[in-house]
Amino acid sequence: MYWFSDADQRAAKATMVSSMDQGYPWHEAASMAGVVVSRATAYRLWLRSWREGPSYLDDHRHGHPSKLRAPIRHWLLDTCTQAPSTPSPLLQTMLAHTFGITVSVRQINRVRTALGVPSLRPHSPKKR
Repeated sequence: MYWFSDADQRAAKATMVSSMDQGYPWHEAASMAGVVVSRATAYRLWLRSWREGPSYLDDHRHGHPSKLRAPIRHWLLDTCTQAPSTPSPLLQTMLAHTFGITVSVRQINRVRTALGVPSLRPHSPKKR
């Protein structure tokens, strides 16, 4: 596929599957939707639409590095630099609202470490 946002990718895949349902050959459906896929991938996605229903568009890659490309990495770097004590679960929610993607907390922590902005936890008072 071309580099779309997650929402654009989902819409393009749905368009391709819909076109295939209407009887278009896989390669015509893919080019009409702007999707670059192999024949096997097109039919695999089409079959998933029948088996799984509306959830067939979920890519099931909650921590895959391709989800954290340059714009998201820059946002994460800026956010963590300005507020290094922001917990990763909150960043996870912010990423979902801002970019419409789901990323695991573990992946967020890996990227934070790779970017050199580890989480700084506020100090708790000592127990007596």
